[in-house]
Amino acid sequence: MHSFIELDGVPTPFANAVLHLEESDWFLVLARPEGGALELAGEVRGERLRLDLRALDAVLGALQGCAITTYPGGQSVCEAFLDVQREGETATLHADFPFDWDRHIDPPGRIYAEPRRLRMKFTVSWPEAS
Repeated sequence: MHSFIELDGVPTPFANAVLHLEESDWFLVLARPEGGALELAGEVRGERLRLDLRALDAVLGALQGCAITTYPGGQSVCEAFLDVQREGETATLHADFPFDWDRHIDPPGRIYAEPRRLRMKFTVSWPEAS
């Protein structure tokens, strides 16, 4: 499994992940095996990619089938990054962090461990910045 998002220990694989760099912004298009795509985005911060939390919430909401508002690292931190490991023209983007979430929009009857955990790993070709 080269590209996946694992939420609460449940992995979701992706058929392909394509990274686009545009000056200080980045966009990661995640192709789903069954068709369709999801997109993460954010800002380039040195050797790390800062996640736009609205994009993260949209992707997690699509995977769960319900709205979610996340607070990576807890409500006092509320920030998350993808770490980048480059090897030639290929890169591995990864993150592993606990997060708090807005329980008021939880679906009825669902109970989640606290804090929740998110792991992500994507293998991509490293693009030239445009």
